[in-house]
Amino acid sequence: MNIGPNLIRTFLLCAVLLIIPALAQAQFTFTTNNGAITITGYTGSGGSTVIPRVINGYPVKNIGIFAFNPFPSPYVQQNQVTSLVIPDSVTNIGFSAFYGCSQLTNVVMSTNVTVLATEVFGLRVRLKKEIGGVLAESD
Repeated sequence: MNIGPNLIRTFLLCAVLLIIPALAQAQFTFTTNNGAITITGYTGSGGSTVIPRVINGYPVKNIGIFAFNPFPSPYVQQNQVTSLVIPDSVTNIGFSAFYGCSQLTNVVMSTNVTVLATEVFGLRVRLKKEIGGVLAESD
């Protein structure tokens, strides 16, 4: 049986498209409540990170308290996020969600975020946030 190269390419493309969402959601711990996802933790390798709009068919609506805390146990720093894209599905970001993320310099989020809890970014130095296309800096 001779399988043509186009069929093989099509199969590989389909396999990649199925694997990518699984890898993206594998970077996050989350809960599902009332048909919405809350990101409760980050387990990825750091660097540039994009939060998916949908996980398991549910919209990602919330980023929970201390969700990206790089210090899950005392004095052990883990994978640091350096830039972050928050999808327009997110409307709530919890207390200190990015507290302790000392390498985080760029955040892009939409104006759909209606609840931005206190100390979301904690002790950030020169964080650049793009909110609805407007760049703001904090010291």
